[in-house]
Amino acid sequence: MKTTEYNTQQKNSKEYLAEREAVKKTMAKMEKELEKPAINAVFQRLKNK
Repeated sequence: MKTTEYNTQQKNSKEYLAEREAVKKTMAKMEKELEKPAINAVFQRLKNK
C-alpha cells in the first residue's frame, strides 16, 4: 500500500469516527427528549399510524 493511500484511509476513518460520535450524541439527546411526556405522546401517535 502506498503511503498516500494509507494516509487517505486513515484520514477518512478519523472523519468517519468523528461523524459516528456526533451521531451518538445526537441520538442520546433525542432519547432524552422522549422522556418528556408531551414529546413521547406525539412520537407514540406517529409510530402507531
